Amino acid sequence: MLIAYTDGSTWKTNPGPMAWSVVYVANNEVVKEMSGALYSGTNNRAELIAVTWAISLEKTVDLVVRTDSTLVLNIATGLWQPKTNVDLWERFYDSMNWREKRGLATQFQHVKGHGSDPFNRRADWLAREAAKRAAECVPYGEAS
Repeated sequence: MLIAYTDGSTWKTNPGPMAWSVVYVANNEVVKEMSGALYSGTNNRAELIAVTWAISLEKTVDLVVRTDSTLVLNIATGLWQPKTNVDLWERFYDSMNWREKRGLATQFQHVKGHGSDPFNRRADWLAREAAKRAAECVPYGEAS
């Protein structure tokens, strides 16, 4: 089974320059890494984009998504209902429906942020670095 470690980050302010990352792991080895960024957004949006990327970009195998975001985990597993970022949750649900229609299982697990898991730490580092690069592209106070 493929495991996707996801993380989102803002740089220095929240909201602020934001980024997200996904680290796909199989047999305890990194098989693919991705990150993306925008000039401005919140940490919660970045965390949700990371999870949505993980499930929408993996189209061939069952997937375990590991996130350190309690908010994203609880909404993804149906414990809570989304109250904000509805546009992104619609994308998340569309991606989940696509996977389900193709018989691909998707599980969600919590991983302690900033803990000892090297793959979670890698996802965190990738997201923070991408947010830092996004911050370098626009002066603070001018992001919208």
